Amino acid sequence: MRMNAKWMTPILWSVAIVGAAIAAACGDGSASRSLFSVLDSTGRDSVRDSVPGDTTPPPPPPPPAGHAARLDVVPVWQQVAVGDSGVVQAIVRDSAGREIQVSGITFTLRDTTIVQNISEGLAFRTFRALHVGRTLYDVRYNTLADTAVVVVVADSTPPPPPPPPPPPPPPPPESVARIVVTPQSQQLVVGDTGVVSATLFDSSGTEVSGNVAWDVTDTSSVVRIRYLVSSRVNFEAVGTGRARLIARHNALADTAVVVVH
Repeated sequence: MRMNAKWMTPILWSVAIVGAAIAAACGDGSASRSLFSVLDSTGRDSVRDSVPGDTTPPPPPPPPAGHAARLDVVPVWQQVAVGDSGVVQAIVRDSAGREIQVSGITFTLRDTTIVQNISEGLAFRTFRALHVGRTLYDVRYNTLADTAVVVVVADSTPPPPPPPPPPPPPPPPESVARIVVTPQSQQLVVGDTGVVSATLFDSSGTEVSGNVAWDVTDTSSVVRIRYLVSSRVNFEAVGTGRARLIARHNALADTAVVVVH
């Protein structure tokens, strides 16, 4: 019995949709594709062919590194001060300008009295400046070559400031020219108290400071010393008689006379 194709087509699509829903619920995507493949009247996988695939081609792999085509030193010229350090680096590039890693780069320092190598690597040399002058690094890799210039100048560090001047010496002690006691003479009665002072003067008559020593050894029967300081003596009259109080500064001397009645 032949069935009309126009009548069968909606039925086939209905069965396909129901089968896809059942397969999706079961989590089996392959079942969905199988149902569609079976139900497609043209024999095509209608699900697969109806979804366009990603036609963007994958990126091409990076080209392999080329052979060394150029050698550059960095920096080409530099200036350092005596005692400072610097570095010379070599960069090797291929014909496309890409930096490549190689071994076998040589660094030849022309004058080792101006700078001295202190460390090295495959593509660099570190140096310290020793003396004022100019020298070169000849850098080679196979047939490639370049030159770095190093100029050494005097130490750029400013010198430390000079120390402060020493303080001025103290003024010389003023020369004492004269010693004067005051009062030079006084009269007291037993029981009175008195004071004698001593003053120092320089040659111009200006009062100056200095130590004064007192000689009161022969006064004990007439006066009793109450207290004594460098420039003054305080005493009490204790008996009748005459007492002498002598003030001295080095070879200078003056005498005060005390008469007790």
